[in-house]
This record gives sequence, C-alpha cells and structure tokens, in this order.
Amino acid sequence: MIATPADAANRQQTIANHELKQDLATHQAYANDDPGNYDYAKFIKKIKYTGHDHIVVEVKNSFSTMNKADKTRILDQVQGLAIQVLQNNHLITKRQAHHGLKATIRTGHAIIGKSKHSNYYQYSWK
Repeated sequence: MIATPADAANRQQTIANHELKQDLATHQAYANDDPGNYDYAKFIKKIKYTGHDHIVVEVKNSFSTMNKADKTRILDQVQGLAIQVLQNNHLITKRQAHHGLKATIRTGHAIIGKSKHSNYYQYSWK
C-alpha cells in the first residue's frame, strides 16, 4: 500500500495528540509542587489537535466557576503548550504560532467558550 500525504499528516496529528496528552499529564503531576508554572493543568482534562490551527480543550467543571481573566490565563498556557508541541512536529508555521490557535473550550459535549476570530488569544464565553 502506498502512503499518501494525507496518511503522513494523520500520522503526525496522532503523534502530536499523544505528545499533548503526555505533556499535559506531566504538567498535572507538577502542578502541586510548582503552581506558578503548572497550576493551569489542574483545570484541563484534555487537549486535542484537530487539524490546521485548531485545538479542542476539555476543561474540568471547576473551570466554569472562574472569572474571565483566570480562564484566559489558563487558556494562554494551554495555547503555549499546544503551540510548542505542534511546532516541534512541524504541524503549524511560525506565523500560525504567533497568531495562536483557534480553541474550542468545552465541558463534556457542551461548548463553553472559543477563541475570537479577530484574536485567537481572546475568548468568548457562554
């Protein structure tokens, strides 16, 4: 069977999602000892790269009770982790990294927020 460019892209996406899962787990393990750098990870269940410049972030229920500034701070740290992993896997360009990633934030199946189209580092919340 001949591998296609789509096969290669899917393989890279799978690798990136595995790395996101591992890195998030590592950050969650560090969160109690180094809350200044890793506290954000306590509120995140999962980060999934879905293609191009889009991630889906599943948050824990406690995230919903936070104020907008804290939610933004946490999502900015999630973006930083995701951008690092995606750049290391050559899935996004430097320009895409600079502009950020389109993020959809959800608890379970309910979407509770997303990046604004005008600035991916700003979020609208439901």
